[in-house]
Amino acid sequence: MYKIMNLHDNLKRIFHKYFKLMVTSVIILLPITITHATTIQITKIEVIGKTPTQIYNFMFGLNKTKYTTWHPEHEDFKIVKQTKDTIGTVFFFHEQLNKLKVKYKWEVMEITQNRKIVMKAKYFIPIVLTLTFNQIPTGTLVTHNLQIGFKKTTGITDWFIQHFVLTKSKKDSQARHAVEEFKNLEKVIL
Repeated sequence: MYKIMNLHDNLKRIFHKYFKLMVTSVIILLPITITHATTIQITKIEVIGKTPTQIYNFMFGLNKTKYTTWHPEHEDFKIVKQTKDTIGTVFFFHEQLNKLKVKYKWEVMEITQNRKIVMKAKYFIPIVLTLTFNQIPTGTLVTHNLQIGFKKTTGITDWFIQHFVLTKSKKDSQARHAVEEFKNLEKVIL
């Protein structure tokens, strides 16, 4: 099934810039859905000398002081909504990762005690962060899995996300930051 879409002037300029096309009046036939168009950024970090329980407790014991001490790029933190069972709790994080500003509210969607935290950003594009904590002989292996985008989308939407929302330089900044902040737990958690 196809949907006919007229390109807006800004999209025409983007296509011209990236594809060097002379675009005057264009009608494009796009497939309505492509499954699994989500951009995924997975970073694995070894945190030496700290257990999954210590890291999990640190994450749910955050306040502004702990958060800003955790990493120099952390600027602000608030608990916006606290729930009894943690699911549905909303946090506000503000980080400046080089040129990438992360300033969102995040809702806790799923937890597995001492093993896993799943949070979803309150943003116009779906952003889901899954943190898993696995015991290893030297401490904990943290898997930082960031998924951005829609599960079913047009190819244009996925292209837009990869070229403007999570570009290669932003992915690199995000991965560097994830490694630094979780390695910092070796010093921050006593």
